Amino acid sequence: MDGIPTETVSTSISLTQMPSLNEASLPTEMSGLFNLFEQGASATLPMVVLGNRLGSWHAVLQTALEAQGQTLLTLPSLEALTEWSQQQMAEAVLLGSSHLDFLIANPAYSSQLKRWCQESHCSLILVEMATFDVTKGLPDRLYAAGVDDFILLPDNYDYQHVILTRLQWNIRQKQALYQSEQLASQMTDLNNELYERNRQVEKELYVARQLQQSLLPTFIADPVLAAAQAEGQNDLSAPPQFTKTHYLDHRMRITGMYLPCDSLGGDLYDIVPFNDGTIGISVADVSGHGVPAAFITAIYKSSFYRIALTYDRPDQMLYHLNNELASIIKTGDYVTSFYGRLTDGGTRLEYSGAGHPYPILYRPRSGALERLAENGTPLVWIPDMDYPMGELYLEPGDKVLIFTDGISEIKNPLGQIYDEPALEQLFKRVVDSGEPRILDALIQQLSDYTQGYPLQDDMSMVLIEVFEDAAVGA
Repeated sequence: MDGIPTETVSTSISLTQMPSLNEASLPTEMSGLFNLFEQGASATLPMVVLGNRLGSWHAVLQTALEAQGQTLLTLPSLEALTEWSQQQMAEAVLLGSSHLDFLIANPAYSSQLKRWCQESHCSLILVEMATFDVTKGLPDRLYAAGVDDFILLPDNYDYQHVILTRLQWNIRQKQALYQSEQLASQMTDLNNELYERNRQVEKELYVARQLQQSLLPTFIADPVLAAAQAEGQNDLSAPPQFTKTHYLDHRMRITGMYLPCDSLGGDLYDIVPFNDGTIGISVADVSGHGVPAAFITAIYKSSFYRIALTYDRPDQMLYHLNNELASIIKTGDYVTSFYGRLTDGGTRLEYSGAGHPYPILYRPRSGALERLAENGTPLVWIPDMDYPMGELYLEPGDKVLIFTDGISEIKNPLGQIYDEPALEQLFKRVVDSGEPRILDALIQQLSDYTQGYPLQDDMSMVLIEVFEDAAVGA
């Protein structure tokens, strides 16, 4: 390449051999320098010096290195440097001010040299005496030439230690920068890997949630609720639409809703019409929430359905269900449960509970509120536990609300709990208002109470509604 300075000297600095200098003959500020060199690297890497008019500093540096028995290698061009670099690596490339001017005048050469330094992870450094001619406009010239750093040597001073110290500092800085870049690259790779893993987990959770939703009972068309929902679609004050109808005949409707606080939850309810005309109603709440609780709900569903087909009475069903779950679940988790069975054409409800919140019975005709308090210990805790059974007769207009404690223990931002007495009164007000979508209205009121505070537990409700015009005993 025409016009390129041809005298190119590669100087190899043996960092591990530096301490062999006579430290006593050096200035005081040099006393720790060689220890720095010794700690700075475990292998010999050369420094490459380019330029044909390098000034007195080149001779000083060369003399200092030759005193260490280093080899000096002359390379005729950048092409030779590139070829040489295929076998070795360099710590830095040093330039004189005359070479700086050449780089500015030849941007293609400058770009090629800069790219070589970047690919070799070494610095491009200007070294020159600190005269006015050199320093005038230096920042702009350095930027134009793509130089990383510069070392300005004081005039009339024994600057051997200055150049060595600055070179060592620059090497350390470049090494730190390279290590930071490597670390940043590794962190980026790890973040990308975590992102992909998270995407995979989210996909699996989505599939798991769909599977868990399939554990809920199928829902059926309900013209009355569908009409009410259609009317509320354009009404911003209308309650949200979560309610599903699972059973409907001329006498009653059974609806339900489920809101997990995580992707997967530990609540489960089921509505089971049996061949003998009775209807089983189960609501369960596994301790905790998330993936472990979701697994246990699947176990509960399988066991419940099989045992409920064998034992008609709710107390007997819970007894055998408790024993089976206690033999399977060894994680310390437990399940609260309510199980009721509608008999006699839906006029009679037999029920039993296992540590579950007492359902609320509201009789609008008399204004009476009752709690179905027949209850025992949670499932899994104690095998062979007997459970009490209660029964009641449902009258026209009666409403029975079965819920999990995620409903009665919902909190606002102040940590205040919406307790069961408050839930009783809310239930009464909503029923008395004539709102057809009772569960949706309850959820809206509870949501207003939370003021956006995150759910701490899963929320489930099942509502048994006996129609006002239902004939007793029909």
